[in-house]
Formats: sequence, structure tokens, C-alpha cells
Amino acid sequence: EDTDGDTWTNVEEVYVGTNPFSPCGANAWPPDFDDSGYVDSADLNQVTRYFGQAVPPAPVRSDVRPSGYIDTADIARVNNFFGAPCPAPTYYIDPAGNDTTNSGLSPGAPWATVGKVNSTNQAGKVFKFKRGGVWNEQLNITTANITSIDAYSTGALPTIDRNDASDCAVFTNAVKLTVSNFRVEDCAYSGFRVEGSGTSDVTFDGVYATGNIAGLRTVGGTSSSTFTTIKNSSFIDNNVMSVDTVGGNDDSGAFGILVNGGKVLVENNLFSGQEAHSY
Repeated sequence: EDTDGDTWTNVEEVYVGTNPFSPCGANAWPPDFDDSGYVDSADLNQVTRYFGQAVPPAPVRSDVRPSGYIDTADIARVNNFFGAPCPAPTYYIDPAGNDTTNSGLSPGAPWATVGKVNSTNQAGKVFKFKRGGVWNEQLNITTANITSIDAYSTGALPTIDRNDASDCAVFTNAVKLTVSNFRVEDCAYSGFRVEGSGTSDVTFDGVYATGNIAGLRTVGGTSSSTFTTIKNSSFIDNNVMSVDTVGGNDDSGAFGILVNGGKVLVENNLFSGQEAHSY
């Protein structure tokens, strides 16, 4: 079994002394001896310097192809990843999971809450939400470290339903992030909100927004050199009016997509029912 998906089995990682439940970070990936996030000459040297020695006196940490000796198999296994970054960890979220006792690194040991996602900051991470799951929490991503948010299992799209308490999913300074197969509904203003001067290359693919003032909103400050891409998605019945002055004539809404900043590429989406009464 390879729980963290880093190509070393749990048994092998226990042997060499790395964390079998984390593919990246401190003492996590067997060929990344210095925890730099990449395999380089310094890592390779931690194997070649002990070539031909038994374990011990050579450190077990260098026996990455466990055999009791440091040999060409160990060198080849590290060299296979030379120049490569550590694997992106994938975390699973299911309302029936547990934030405390589960690692989150497999569908069989998922986390439970969106709050756990918000508080996790590990390079290259991927989050997968269980289909059929519903969360009344705001997803708040404020880092460039996340590469993907997606669904797993079968059934209805995983959904954030805020009962008009706040925007459902906010992405601030996200970089090269793809959000797929996710639903937001009944959010205070925006279903999805993209903002921040450091934001670039964010893609929404196959998402669904309903019951909001704006299904998706980009806010001023997003990078002018890259696009927020919105494709293959559905914006249905975002039919809540944005009321600035009750009884006044300055209402606005409702919007499938509202662009208040940055470049946006919109292609192959479905729009229907963006209508709302003025107050």
C-alpha cells in the first residue's frame, strides 16, 4: 500500500524513516533527503557516498531500495526522480470523515470540513470533495500552493450552500489552479469570487452556480497578464438582486458572471434564469 502516492510503499517508508502519509514536506519523500521539494545532486550524494556499504554502518535512510546494502538499485531509484518536484498530495473531504483522526490522504480516511482545507498549506496539494456531500462553510483559498479542487466518487456535485451567509468560495492570490465539478448555491453575493493582485491562471471547468447575486465574480486587482478561464460550466437562476438602496434606483443584478477586474475568457457555458426583481 502506498497511502501518500509517492511511489514508495508504506512498508518501505517505515523502513527508511520517512512519513508514509505525506508525499511532500519535512522528511516525507524518500529521495528528497534535504526536504527542498526537489531531487538534486545533494540528494543523490546521500546515496552515492555510501555505495557498497552494508546497512549499518551506512544509514538506513540511504537504502531507498531496501536491501540492507547501498547499491546501484538505490542510486537508480533516486536518479529516476532527478530534477523532479515532490508529488502533489491529494486530500479527500467527506462530511462523514474526521479532521482529527483521519489523514485525509485516501477516500477511506477523509477529512470532514472545508475549514480543514482552508487551514492546510502544503505545496502542490490537490483537494477532492465527495460527490453528494454538502457543506455550509466558506471555502477560502489564499495561497498559490493549491493546484486542483475537484470531485470524487459518484452522484451529485459536491456543494457549498451558505444559506446566504457569505460568498461560497473565495480565491485570493491563487496561481495555476483548476476548479472542476463543484457546485455553489445560496451565497451572500458571489458563488465563486476570484481576487488578489497575485492571482493568475485560474480555471473553472464544469462548475455549477445557482441562487446567488453573481454566480462567479472577478474583483479588481487580478493579474492583467493572464486570464481567469470559465468553461463548460452552468450558471442557472442566479436570481438575487443586489440592492444598494432600498426603494432607490441603484439596484443591480442578477449575474451569471460579473467581471469587476482582470481578464476573463468565457467559453462553452450554459446561462439561464439570471433575472431578479428590483426593490
